[in-house]
Amino acid sequence: MKHRNSKALYEYWNELRGAHVAPKRSELDPQAIAPLLGDIFILERRTSVEYCFRLAGTRLCSAYGRELRHMNLVEMWTGQDRENIETLLYSVTEDGAAAIVGLDAVSAKGNHLPMEMVLLPLFQDNGRLNRVLGGLVPLKSAYWIGVDSLIKQQVKSLRLIMPERSQAAKVVQAGRPHSDFGRSVPTRTSVNLRVIDGGLADK
Repeated sequence: MKHRNSKALYEYWNELRGAHVAPKRSELDPQAIAPLLGDIFILERRTSVEYCFRLAGTRLCSAYGRELRHMNLVEMWTGQDRENIETLLYSVTEDGAAAIVGLDAVSAKGNHLPMEMVLLPLFQDNGRLNRVLGGLVPLKSAYWIGVDSLIKQQVKSLRLIMPERSQAAKVVQAGRPHSDFGRSVPTRTSVNLRVIDGGLADK
């Protein structure tokens, strides 16, 4: 992770989950991450290819020049990038993995902005692993953010942090979420990404 806000969000989530695969959505305390809230979002997995914004921070919405709530994150990508993001989100909500995405965002006027996105799994109180805590931050300052809206982005790097085997077993015991959605899972195509085992040690 390159940005301090990405690291701070991951460390908060990592501490909150303790020995579990992920914390519960109800355990999140906005006051504990108040400086990060403008760049944070929460996704709801509705199907294996539909991950809709439940909440989105004000800085994030301003950067894209629109309210992101209820939008499907997957639809913000095209082509191979879309397939890669689907596969990544599937692993986050199916395997309990954490994900980091490096991307190049492009504005309406053609300005480019390197950004970093973090995707972290969350349990609902009913035991389903169908929420995602995310953060999306620019990796450099840009005076035009909020004036020249971002309209598209391209994946530059992907990284998965897999849970410990003992933690992953808890996801299976709790019941994998894919059977609840009535849609086929995305094809597990070969994605150019870095996979790291044992997220608890990655601080």
